[in-house]
Amino acid sequence: MITIDQNKCNACGLCIQVCHEYCLSMEKEQLKVDYAYCSTCTQCVAICPRQAITWNGIPPEKFDKSRYPSPEQVRELFMQRRTIRDYTNRSIDRSLLEEVADMAVYAPTHNFDFRTVILDEVSIIDMIDNLIYKSVLRMYRWLYRPGILLSFLKRTLPVWEFELLKAKPKLEHAIQRQRGMKSKPAAGLL
Repeated sequence: MITIDQNKCNACGLCIQVCHEYCLSMEKEQLKVDYAYCSTCTQCVAICPRQAITWNGIPPEKFDKSRYPSPEQVRELFMQRRTIRDYTNRSIDRSLLEEVADMAVYAPTHNFDFRTVILDEVSIIDMIDNLIYKSVLRMYRWLYRPGILLSFLKRTLPVWEFELLKAKPKLEHAIQRQRGMKSKPAAGLL
C-alpha cells in the first residue's frame, strides 16, 4: 500500500503529474491517495524527490548512477540479443530462475507489488503447451481454413489482411511440425 509521510512532502506535485490512475490529489497542502483507484504502479514512489511516498513504509532504493552502463554498452547489449528457438532437455537451476524473476519484477517501474510464478515442472509445462496447441488448432480450423477471418478483415480492416496472410504460413508450418513431433523438448536453454 502506498503511504505518505506528510512531514517530508513539500507539495511539489510531481507525483500527481506522473500518476496515470489519477488517484493522487492535493487537499489543503496535503497529499491524499484514493486507494480505490491506485493500481500500485509505484510511479509516485520513484519520482518523489523527498522520499515522502513509500510502498508499505519501504522507501525506494537510492541508485548509484556511476554503475549505470553507458549508452554504447546498452546499445551493444540490445543489438546482440537473439530469440532462442532451440532448447535442450536440461533444466535451468532453480536459484538462477529465482534471481532472474526477482530482477524482472522491477522492470515495469520499480514496482513493489508485482509477483512472479516460476513454472519448472515439465508435466505442467507440457499440459499448458498442449492446451495452447489445441486452442490455436481450433482457431485455425474455424477461422483460417474456411477463410472466415480473412473475409471479415477484407471487408472491415483491409490493412490487417496483409498481417493475417503473413501469419498463415507460419501457423500452418507450426501445426505440421507439432503433428510430426513425437516428444516435445523440455524448457532448458541450449
